[in-house]
Amino acid sequence: MSSSARPISQELALQTFDSAWSRINSSYYDPDFRGIDWPGIRDELRPLAAEVSTREELRVVLRDMLSRLGESHFAILPQESVQAISVEADGVEDLGDAGPGDVGLEARWVDGKLTIFRLRDGAAADAGLRTGWVIASVGEQETERWERVVADAASERERITAETQTVQGAMSLMTGPVGSELSMTVVDERGDTSTVALERRPARGEMVRFGQLPAMASWLDWDRVPAPGPSGACVGVIEFNIWMVPLVAPFNQAVDALADCGGIVIDLRGNPGGVGGMVMSTAGSFFAERAELGTLQSRAGELNFVAMPRGVDTGGALRDAYDGRLAVLIDEMSMSTSEIFAAGLESTGRARLFGSTTPGYALPAATLPLPSGDVLYHVISNLTDPEGRRIEGSGVRPDIEIPLRRGALLAGRDEALDAAVAWAAGGDDAR
Repeated sequence: MSSSARPISQELALQTFDSAWSRINSSYYDPDFRGIDWPGIRDELRPLAAEVSTREELRVVLRDMLSRLGESHFAILPQESVQAISVEADGVEDLGDAGPGDVGLEARWVDGKLTIFRLRDGAAADAGLRTGWVIASVGEQETERWERVVADAASERERITAETQTVQGAMSLMTGPVGSELSMTVVDERGDTSTVALERRPARGEMVRFGQLPAMASWLDWDRVPAPGPSGACVGVIEFNIWMVPLVAPFNQAVDALADCGGIVIDLRGNPGGVGGMVMSTAGSFFAERAELGTLQSRAGELNFVAMPRGVDTGGALRDAYDGRLAVLIDEMSMSTSEIFAAGLESTGRARLFGSTTPGYALPAATLPLPSGDVLYHVISNLTDPEGRRIEGSGVRPDIEIPLRRGALLAGRDEALDAAVAWAAGGDDAR
């Protein structure tokens, strides 16, 4: 019997409901709950929690409660997903038959179709899939239903939210135990449809864990690419998949290695965030003096995010701040800490942003184990950029907007990256 179908007693259900409601009541950044009647929501939903018979039914009630707040970073994480991979002091303990795996593919919405955006080393590339191909189904889920959700969005903000959430859903279906098989139907550039069986391979990178969240793989890549034109100069490109502490040292090493390049591009597309405090040390590579990056407001008061200049390199020698051009790539899958970092560097004038608008999922959160074994993920702070603008719900808009085009993807071109590299090399950013 799955954990979701397991019965739950009324006593445990009410203990879980009360624990979740009380933690939010005491820790939510606005004691007035932005005008929302939080006690009234308890009075409305607690009787429903008393009537549930299974854990999944209780989750439905709890998620309804969280949805009333209308903000990101509220979630109920099922016990089975939290325990899927446990990180111990000496590494990763696999609690299942196999660890987390994926097929090496990233999807985005292009012209109203879920489309292959990037391919990593993995089963999808080895099976001959190509960027620009449309994804018609992932497992048993046909993407036509998601297409209607995106097409029915009443505003740009609703469209971005719909795109973000459906891509998250698709990517979630693509992950699973190593060695398991995923069936995917794709449409190529000629309009031909084919179905492929992809075996999930081990997730790339070091497994890390944040609070009670499931373990995640973390990795960072950097490269030195030739600047456009005959100058012989270089541009550095740094990409990492998540904001986790083990990546601080590799990031600093990458910046030091690229210090002789005229520009650096930081690719945060698809980076969902992580440890918010990392923006201070990471941004410190690019400032000679302290600089305000944003402000957190919580029940305890305000906390300023400040870029902390890094006075020595990773070898311990004195270093100057990197003062070349700095570009940051963002898109609708750049969330949370990625949004804080991009907004802070753009507001200070230190970086130019390229790509597409982020989803506005930018509220710092914490976790709480619940009596049922599930975990509450809940907001504890509000955040504004250095100009006092709230990122949550509005997102970060790029200076140079470069929407994805299927023709470019089919030709193997990454137009946003190309534009960022060209600008970082000293070119004009007009399009």
